[in-house]
Amino acid sequence: TATIDAVPGAPDVPAFTLTQPDCDIPTGTITVTNVQQGHTYSINGGDFQTETQFTGLTPGSYIITVRNTDGCTSSQTATIDAVPGAPDVPALTLTQPDCETLTGSIEIISPLDENYTYSINGADFHKSPLFTGLAPGEYIVIVKDINNCSSAASATIEMPDEGLIPELTATQPDCDTTTGTIEVTSPLGAGYSYSLNGGAFQSNPVFAGITPGSHTITVKDLKGCTNEAMIMINPAPGAPDMPMLSLIQPDCIIPTGTITITNAQPGYTYSINEGGFQTLTQFTGLAPGSYNIAVKNTDGCTSSQTANIDAVPGVPDVPALTLIQPDCNTPTGTIIVTNAQQGHAFSINGGTYQPESQFEGLTAGEYTITVKNEAGCISSQTAT
Repeated sequence: TATIDAVPGAPDVPAFTLTQPDCDIPTGTITVTNVQQGHTYSINGGDFQTETQFTGLTPGSYIITVRNTDGCTSSQTATIDAVPGAPDVPALTLTQPDCETLTGSIEIISPLDENYTYSINGADFHKSPLFTGLAPGEYIVIVKDINNCSSAASATIEMPDEGLIPELTATQPDCDTTTGTIEVTSPLGAGYSYSLNGGAFQSNPVFAGITPGSHTITVKDLKGCTNEAMIMINPAPGAPDMPMLSLIQPDCIIPTGTITITNAQPGYTYSINEGGFQTLTQFTGLAPGSYNIAVKNTDGCTSSQTANIDAVPGVPDVPALTLIQPDCNTPTGTIIVTNAQQGHAFSINGGTYQPESQFEGLTAGEYTITVKNEAGCISSQTAT
């Protein structure tokens, strides 16, 4: 016995979905959607594969074939459309600002079609090709078609008059000059004139002797267009109080003096004889002479005061002594300082100083006579 099988059935005609090219991806994709177990797929007679998707397809007609496990096939044709073209780059007409209207407008004059929409800087696409009330600046004008393809052009809305808004610098009052100066640094040129606080226009861009306060500078061009800017002149800084000084004069022990500022303020700095300014308020080790003490505040203003360090006081002369020795009638001696000076004081053997220069009733022995002048300096001599 022999058996002849039934004629094998062809597979279902392939069903598929198409992803067409667009402005961003210029190729298409075909995806088989009625996939069966064991079936394989081919495009345009190529090798069969288990993958059900064909990508990177250029525009054109494609035959998709499905083959079942019996080797029978079915086919279906699909078409990948042409890549949609971007619209022409927009041609523009610009209306620039002027003295009366400080904003401009942009109008797209081509391409014009009901299938196009228009945008500035990628926002709010709409049918109107006219954009008004535009402040000075750079703009990107975009035209988009129904395939979402777009082209763009740039446009510049200028200032009412290029560079017309004045740029200003100020020289502020300082400790020496109580008024300021305002200078226009832009725009400059023969076609411009300048006014201070609504006054007469002048060709000179510099205004000197300006009192503290807010001031308006207006610039005008040859067309009569004007613009203005404001600048502040600060109050003149004040000088600090004159330094108050306390002095320690040289003496017999320390031959140099010290100057101390007693009315010091936070943030102030101090200088002696035009030297570097410092935060310390005391100057020590000063030789005799005249000194200029300057104080500088946080505004950089200064005041000064002069102080004198006295000469180092001199040591008095060694006392010259005359001695009256004891005798048979007077059993004690006397020491007399013979070079005594007005204002000197005298001591014997470290005792209390006295104005008298004679010491009596001295028993036999050695004595040290000390003389001290008004500066407190001393000299001594010994007698027996």
